[in-house]
Amino acid sequence: MNDDYRNRLNEEIGSILTSGETILAVATQNVINSPINRDSAVVTSRRLIIYRPRLLGRMDLDDMLWQDVTDVRLSSKLLGAVIQVTAKKKLPTGAVEAVQRRIDGLDRTAARKLYAVAQEIEEQWREKNRVRQMEEERARAGGVYLSGQNLPNLNPGQSGTSTAASVEDRLRKLKSLHEQGLITDAEYESRKSQIIAEL
Repeated sequence: MNDDYRNRLNEEIGSILTSGETILAVATQNVINSPINRDSAVVTSRRLIIYRPRLLGRMDLDDMLWQDVTDVRLSSKLLGAVIQVTAKKKLPTGAVEAVQRRIDGLDRTAARKLYAVAQEIEEQWREKNRVRQMEEERARAGGVYLSGQNLPNLNPGQSGTSTAASVEDRLRKLKSLHEQGLITDAEYESRKSQIIAEL
C-alpha cells in the first residue's frame, strides 16, 4: 500500500472512529485487482469496516459491530485473498436476518493478519455472549432477583416494589447501552454492580 493511499485511508477511517476506538488491522486490495480505487477491510476495537473509495473523493463504508458479527472467513484465490463476513442485522419489523459482505483480491499477508485479529475478537465476543446468556438464564430461573417480588422488605411499612422496578429499568437501560457499544465492558460491569448493590 503506497503512502498516499495509506494516509487517505487512515484519515477517512479515523474521521469515523468513536471515542476510544482504535484501528487494529487493515487489508487492502492489490494494485492488480484495482489500480485506482482499492477496497479495504478494516478491523477496529469495536467493528469491522468495509471501505470502498469512489471517484471524486466519495466513499462507501459498510460497518458491522463485533457483537453482531457471527462469522469471518478467509480464503486464498489466484489473485489474492478473500475475506467474507456474516453478521446479524435487525430489520425495522424486529426480525433478524443474516447479511454477508465480501471483499476480493486482498493482499494475502495483510488479509491473514486481519483474519487472525478478527478471530481473536470473535472469540472474545463469543465468550461475552456466553456469559451474558448464562446470566440471563440464571435471572429467568430465579438465581438473580430483578424484581421486588422475592426480595425481603428491608423497610417495614414501605413497599420495595417500586425501588426494585426502578432498578430493573436501570439494568435494562444499562444493558441496552452496552449492547449498542456505547459503554465499555468494564463500565457495564461496574455500573451493574452499583445498581445491584442498591437492592
